Amino acid sequence: MGLLAAALVFTIAGTGMGTFTGLVPGVHVNTVAVFVLALQAPLFAAVSSVSGVFGVEADSAPILVALMVTAMAVAHTFLDIIPSVFLGAPDPDTALTVLPGHRMMLSGRGYEAIRYSALGSLGAALVALVLILPARILMGEPINAYEHITPFIPWVLIAVSSFMILGERATWEKIPQRRRKSLEAKGRNTPTTGDHLRQKTWALGIFLLSGLLGWTVLNGGLETHNTLLFPSVRASLLFPLFTGLFGIAGMLLSLYETPQTAEQKMDNGPLSMETGAKMKNVTAGTIAGSMVGWLPGISSASATVVAQTLVGKQKPEDADRGFIVAVSGVNTANVLMNVVALFVIMKARSGAMQAVSTIAGDAVRGWDVLLDVPPLFSLLLVAVILTSIIGYVLTIRIGRVVAGRYDAIPYRETTLGIVIFLWVMVALLSGPVGILVACVSTLVGLLPPLVGVQRVHMMGCIVVPVIMFFI
Repeated sequence: MGLLAAALVFTIAGTGMGTFTGLVPGVHVNTVAVFVLALQAPLFAAVSSVSGVFGVEADSAPILVALMVTAMAVAHTFLDIIPSVFLGAPDPDTALTVLPGHRMMLSGRGYEAIRYSALGSLGAALVALVLILPARILMGEPINAYEHITPFIPWVLIAVSSFMILGERATWEKIPQRRRKSLEAKGRNTPTTGDHLRQKTWALGIFLLSGLLGWTVLNGGLETHNTLLFPSVRASLLFPLFTGLFGIAGMLLSLYETPQTAEQKMDNGPLSMETGAKMKNVTAGTIAGSMVGWLPGISSASATVVAQTLVGKQKPEDADRGFIVAVSGVNTANVLMNVVALFVIMKARSGAMQAVSTIAGDAVRGWDVLLDVPPLFSLLLVAVILTSIIGYVLTIRIGRVVAGRYDAIPYRETTLGIVIFLWVMVALLSGPVGILVACVSTLVGLLPPLVGVQRVHMMGCIVVPVIMFFI
């Protein structure tokens, strides 16, 4: 009972940490995981002191820290929708929600977007729990599908990336103003085949450019020329890479825009989307997110595109709602399947799970026999369930507060403060080389919104290096 009580306390603590990382743009779970790994010794001592109150021995500290990190990762997937909707400051997992979320916010339905996101995350957690046993049987003994899939991973990544690039289409708003005037002079007000081809070309170019940048960061030996102020607290160069591509670039552009606000509707009544449509989006998001949890290189943004394909055509009024439900479901299901993959194929598919694997050590043992469930895995599942419930409530409550006070938020000052904060974090955690990476990646990150293509193509920074590694 003492261990369970301590586990509850540290699960709640991890949920609080995930709330912080979710609400503060640019502070990702993987960044905090770096701190956790760097400060293991003092952290274990502090955890041992607290758990001692419950009669738990000091050697249980790694287990409790692993629970805390897992809870943080789950809570983050619930709360990160709030800055995406109201500040337009996404992390890579929520990059695609900015446009639908902003559309709803600008029509006074920002709080409604938050509610749909919370529903998508909670629904995905529940559906993913049901899929754990089938996933274990499929990916582990006796089928071992993962071993059979591995040789085809690069081709799966190429297929998914090609699908997204070829799916890029021009809209009237994306066409440069000079060309729009030219077409209007000819009596046309719709994109031409050439416009669609131009968008696909831009998408391919951005995908390859970000891929080259990602390969350089991962394989260019940049770390050997880096000097850190605090060598014991080191972040991967992926931190400034993603911060520039998906964080700083978008916020710099928003500084030049005139903030638009609308009175937010605070309706707590039943969500208007039909139950069948909700379930379809939740299920599609869970399936796509589960794929991300097992296969390296496939991002949550890519999986969201797949999820929307699985859902098919929706009612016009449900398009944005369904999209938000699906992308939230992808992110939460991804974390849960990361946990399952860690015990079934013994591979960490995220920074958080890498931290859990390192910290928990021998407690992370393979789930080799179907009925012999590793004790730590069971504890982590309990943490996931509890965090999902708390995360849902916190998202609804905090989202309502933010929506109610949105007009009082100094948009430009807040955005500028976040940008400065991100640069400071890059300098402290990644050093001069990190600053250089962040500068270059910010320039690349400016391209998609300027030419009118989706940000998801910048995930080439991970996809291209993974493809090259497997090939």
